[in-house]
Amino acid sequence: MMRYALILIAVFVGIVWYPVESAWLDFCFNNFDLGIYAQAIQLLSIGDLNPWLSTRDLNLFNDHFDPILFLFSPFRIIAPAALVAIRVEMAGLCIAALAPIWLAYRKSVSWSVGIAACAMLLFSPLTLDAAFYPAHPGTWSLAPLSWMLAFLYLGWDLPALAMFALALACKEEYPLVGLLLSAALWKLQRARSALGFFIVSVVWAVGVFVVRPYLIGPAALYTDAVAQGAGLQLLITYDGARQVLIRIGCLVLPFLFVTFNQQSLSKEFAAKRADFVPALVPVVCLVALVSVRIAGGYWGNHRAAPLVAPAVFCFVYLLGKRSLSISRLVAFFVLTLALAFPALELGSRVWRGKAFKKHCPVDPERLTALQESMDYIRENDDGPALVQGNLVPSMVDVLGVSQVGATKERGFSYLLIEKESQRNTWPLSEEQFSALETWWRTNEEKRIVRDDKYVLLMETIN
Repeated sequence: MMRYALILIAVFVGIVWYPVESAWLDFCFNNFDLGIYAQAIQLLSIGDLNPWLSTRDLNLFNDHFDPILFLFSPFRIIAPAALVAIRVEMAGLCIAALAPIWLAYRKSVSWSVGIAACAMLLFSPLTLDAAFYPAHPGTWSLAPLSWMLAFLYLGWDLPALAMFALALACKEEYPLVGLLLSAALWKLQRARSALGFFIVSVVWAVGVFVVRPYLIGPAALYTDAVAQGAGLQLLITYDGARQVLIRIGCLVLPFLFVTFNQQSLSKEFAAKRADFVPALVPVVCLVALVSVRIAGGYWGNHRAAPLVAPAVFCFVYLLGKRSLSISRLVAFFVLTLALAFPALELGSRVWRGKAFKKHCPVDPERLTALQESMDYIRENDDGPALVQGNLVPSMVDVLGVSQVGATKERGFSYLLIEKESQRNTWPLSEEQFSALETWWRTNEEKRIVRDDKYVLLMETIN
């Protein structure tokens, strides 16, 4: 059965990991979030513990607090920072998917449950939504969350606590997870583990929400959204509530379909309810993460991806060593494939010779023009560059690089944008983008370096 798990991971590599790397080479990803975390990996060091992110117009840890970046920033010496972020994300998702497979290998759960859980961790629409919008430590946290729940399933409290510490290093929201887990573990008479999760959660929360603002200033962009109830405001609108319901439906529907009307499971639950109490662990973890999303709003991309881990392990804990019939397993995979189809179609484009997105056609002349323009900026290095959003992730090694429409800074030495009508203008409208281009063209202090079919490169006259 191990070969089926390897097949799932191979499919993920072929239809998700490789296409994302290919899309990065074709300049498909806008600054958010790949450019932000690529620049963080590029600049973070012992000598600069809270670098200024020109891609975001703030210091790194005055937004989110994700010290997991320290672990991976040294890899920038062997690969471009954006590629490091992508590979960490993809490897993390594969590692997350191995947790239920490991449980099956140990015969702690059935192979059918392990394979189904592995598939959902890799191919849930929430996972794929995040994977195709790289990269963010929130998505990376799927790996430690999955292994934390796997270790807790076995009663391995110390390794579980270590995984929780790694999850905390990915997102500042997770102390709530730890506090609710400590309550659940106390209920399960696992007092030592409960105390560990409680202490770590409290210490981390004080450090992040009290000590950090005192030392480096507030993280207003994030905390203000929570304080203003942005998530609750989203839920009271039709479109917002519909979006949330769709996300939750995509999350649980495949497993509900597998377990629905299983007489053996329902009979066991009625007769031996105590055997199902340990499932309280992933349930409270899921409740905590859903609560965070309700408070903070935003259910797309990396934000909702962590929900996949506790949702999957709810069913791992419930089903355990029970085997799924072949017919139910086939039906599960068909439903999972149907839900994942839009994302998988996107990933298949590289194999079909189609552009990942319309603004990044695979045109060798376009790619050459962009690369030569970037090299010109690097070689001259006369000051900060204002560039189109999808070019930012590849230029984070240029000091002061910023995105058109996403910065309040002025006084740029360079402007680099694409010329095609399908160019990526976000977050500006096409009209606003064109107005900025006109301003540069008509400014007497600017001169054109390159102006061809693909690229406009301008610089400030010294």
